[in-house]
Order: sequence, then C-alpha cells, then structure tokens
Amino acid sequence: MTYRDKKTVDPGHPCLPGHFPDHPIVPGSLLLEEVQNSLHNWRPDFQVGRFSRVKFLRPIGPGDPFEVILEESGRDRISFACYCDGTLVASGKVARAATRP
Repeated sequence: MTYRDKKTVDPGHPCLPGHFPDHPIVPGSLLLEEVQNSLHNWRPDFQVGRFSRVKFLRPIGPGDPFEVILEESGRDRISFACYCDGTLVASGKVARAATRP
C-alpha cells in the first residue's frame, strides 16, 4: 500500500534564516519531520523508532512544493521518497519503535 502527501515548508519557518543566509534551503531534519508528519497522517498508530538509509539528493527551497510518498516495506518498516518537480530529493526508511512487554 502507498500513501502520498503534498507538502510545502513555509518560507517564514523560524529555522530558515540561518540555513543558509541569502540562499535558504530546507534543512534535512525539517524534511524528515515532514515525512514523520505524513506518516502520522497515514498511520497514526505507527510510532517512529528511527530513520535509516536516508539520502538527501537535492536541496529544496522554502515554499517549494514537494510530495512525500510512503510505502510499506515490511511489518515494522516504511520506505519514503520525497519528490520536488518530479525529481527525487530524499529517500530512506522508517522503522517502528520497539514496544516494551
């Protein structure tokens, strides 16, 4: 099963002025936060444990629309890909948090 979510990062986001002055880009950590938000919208019961195999392939700017695509890749894993203007900008996997007995 696959889930798609359209996103943008508000150009007024407080982390952008320092990342980087005169050439703002969306920090990878903020992009991963948007992946996590999309995952929560799709699977509210999925508790994120960790990200792995994350690759940032191209920067995106504030206000640039991008799409988060999530796909099941096992019982406790979700693969993600982020596209901006049809170009892959980030990808990786999300593992479910371990539950305590």
